[in-house]
Amino acid sequence: AQADPLPDPELVSIKSPGKPLATPLVKRIAREEGVDLSLITPTGPGGRITKKDVLAYVKPAPPVQQATVTASTAAQDEIIEVIPLSGTRKVIADNMVQSVQTAPHYTIDAEVDCTRLVVLRDKLKADFKELHGVDLTYVPFVVKAIALAVNDVPLVNATVRGDKILVQKVAHVGVAVAKEDLLFVPVVQQPIAKTLLEVARDVMEVATMVRDESLSLNQLAGSTITLTNMGIVDLGSDGGTSVINPPEVAVVCMGRVRERVVPKDGEVIIQPSMRMLFTYDHRVVMGLPGAKFAERM
Repeated sequence: AQADPLPDPELVSIKSPGKPLATPLVKRIAREEGVDLSLITPTGPGGRITKKDVLAYVKPAPPVQQATVTASTAAQDEIIEVIPLSGTRKVIADNMVQSVQTAPHYTIDAEVDCTRLVVLRDKLKADFKELHGVDLTYVPFVVKAIALAVNDVPLVNATVRGDKILVQKVAHVGVAVAKEDLLFVPVVQQPIAKTLLEVARDVMEVATMVRDESLSLNQLAGSTITLTNMGIVDLGSDGGTSVINPPEVAVVCMGRVRERVVPKDGEVIIQPSMRMLFTYDHRVVMGLPGAKFAERM
């Protein structure tokens, strides 16, 4: 009869009743590591304890998957809301991404003396409220100023259509209105042809309609230049570079009217001032016309 082949020396084991099965090599490793073989779960053939079993017992593998699951669970615990990027939010996001990827933005920062503006508003606001039910803010004044300044610098009232720049004579001013964490831009049509009262009524009505969700799509279309008002929040610094509303080429950001210490005629005085920021698409409105429009405002 053919003799069975001799086993590998590492697999030779001494079978003793009640004792773990292991090769001499494995037992030596266990002694060196100070490991009790009876505590190790064997994975070798015939219930033998292998070298890998001893080493795994001495230096267990790090719980990679458990750590990942724990970290993932912790991250999930910190999420308080999941907001789908869809609908109105998706439309706004796509327009803003298109704007910053297409138009090279730059901003001119100006500090405006509002002394006469404050006097005029204080003179008119009581009558506007009592006789017409209109809250007169500073926004209608700025809307009218934009429309008048466009007459002198019409380039800021352009839109980009493909490879053409369309310069429009009449400004239709989009007025940014916030509803919760979204921003809508209803349009005040032809403010240059309207009285201050009519502009103020338009601004108040579209703002109310945005918050009541009764604004029509037609009232959100057709703006040629946009105004955003950072004066609604009390920041030490009123705004920064605004994102242009495509296909427009300019956006005006108005801040809060504040009392500031300024030098004037060799003296230091306190005057009401408003910070205004003019952001342009440099493809169309380069430095000089941008500065002239800001100066005219």
